[in-house]
Amino acid sequence: MEQRLLLSICINTYNRQKEFKQCLESIVRQDGDLIKHGKKIEIVVMDDNEKENVKKIIKEYKTKNISISYIKSKNRLGMVRGIVKACEVAKGEYIWILSDDDMICSGGIVKVLQVIKNHKPDSILCNINHFKEDGNKIKVVKRNCLNLQKDILTKTNKQLFHFLETKFLYAVDWYTYAMSPTIISKKLFIKNKYTIEKYNGYSIFSYPQSALRYYSHDDIFLYIISDPLILFRVNNFLWQSTNELKTVIDYNKCANNFWDNVFKIQPQNISFKLKLLVGIRKIIRIIGIIFIYLKEILRRFFLSD
Repeated sequence: MEQRLLLSICINTYNRQKEFKQCLESIVRQDGDLIKHGKKIEIVVMDDNEKENVKKIIKEYKTKNISISYIKSKNRLGMVRGIVKACEVAKGEYIWILSDDDMICSGGIVKVLQVIKNHKPDSILCNINHFKEDGNKIKVVKRNCLNLQKDILTKTNKQLFHFLETKFLYAVDWYTYAMSPTIISKKLFIKNKYTIEKYNGYSIFSYPQSALRYYSHDDIFLYIISDPLILFRVNNFLWQSTNELKTVIDYNKCANNFWDNVFKIQPQNISFKLKLLVGIRKIIRIIGIIFIYLKEILRRFFLSD
């Protein structure tokens, strides 16, 4: 009897060959763990590169319990459509939406498979560590970003947003839009895929993985893993503009769009405290934009002398 496929790891990649290779390596080197536990998974790679082709990178890897499906877009799809396309073709019962510049920590895949087997949640969130590259070395700059000591289960949307409220000052403002900590059931993806187009469209100022979970009208059973399973790369904006000011303005649009939708869709599940925290964070982001804008004016002033 053929083993059912529990997990598909979906990666949409764009103009980041080096980072994509690191991402892919973090998965395939766990093939031995999967063999040991008798588990099989698949990787779905959506190649959205205009010039580069990552197919040659994929051919470098030979795995026993990890299959790799490759899709090459004829025309540039963009981040959102690329993610949706990869999820649509995924064969697993669960989908791990992984950014092409992040990495899965050792043992992370088996841990997620165990949670799926034991709890069968609608969605899973992973804790993360921040890292940056120091030459050829990976340097972790912040550990346990959610400051969790044990796994957490939320069975209603109200419980989910209460969790976000209690962890807001750690990382939750931006963590809610982070791609790589997101695992969802294929059933949930099919059921809630409409939320992406209805509330976000396919703009760069949206987060499709967040829409699937946080915009759900029905309660979602969410399992939050306290162990950091993701190495999350900081200060990498190649999907966006290389201009710092434009990047923070775009990020502000994304954040505002996300929270505006949440407040509209989930009014009965949002506390006054969470609204207040979101409002404070908006002010902080605006101050940051003004600071960068003034810094750019001063830089141009001194360069003109």
